[in-house]
Amino acid sequence: RRADHDRVHVGASDLVDATPEALAPQLAGSDVTGATLFPADNAPHTVVFRFRDDSGNVGSAPSSVTVSDGLAPTGALTLAPARAFPTGRLFVVSARISSSDNCGGVVSVRLVSIRSNAPWLDAADIVGASLGTDDRRFYLRARRGLWRRSRTYTVTYELRDLAGNVTRLVGRVVVGGGR
Repeated sequence: RRADHDRVHVGASDLVDATPEALAPQLAGSDVTGATLFPADNAPHTVVFRFRDDSGNVGSAPSSVTVSDGLAPTGALTLAPARAFPTGRLFVVSARISSSDNCGGVVSVRLVSIRSNAPWLDAADIVGASLGTDDRRFYLRARRGLWRRSRTYTVTYELRDLAGNVTRLVGRVVVGGGR
């Protein structure tokens, strides 16, 4: 987020100088400008407001600013291939994920789960997936479900921004059925 220091109303009084000069406020020792980015991490950050009188004396007072990011990151998930012919063999699935955060911070990605509509087969038919990590490549078995019905694998990823906001992305891979 950008600081809008023009909206901050601060003042100072001096026994000799009736109009002390406002200096740029500082964040971590650097001047705050209209282009200053405050971290949107839900934590307080100390801003020091400074004034200089006619004699060159500088007075300062600290305050704190907390930028709260209440919006979850956004993203999109594409699984390739999205359909597979039922050969009984393992095939590679690749996940393409795009993400962004309203505060411009880093968005972490983790694979949460892979489940199918034939869960009794999942332990043998989902191979090489590292749950809890940013795993975007794993193997699925091209096997149908019960009664030769299409089998649908549901893949879930989690996006998390620096403030801890979470978004879930869900994609599907279908084995069998129309191509």
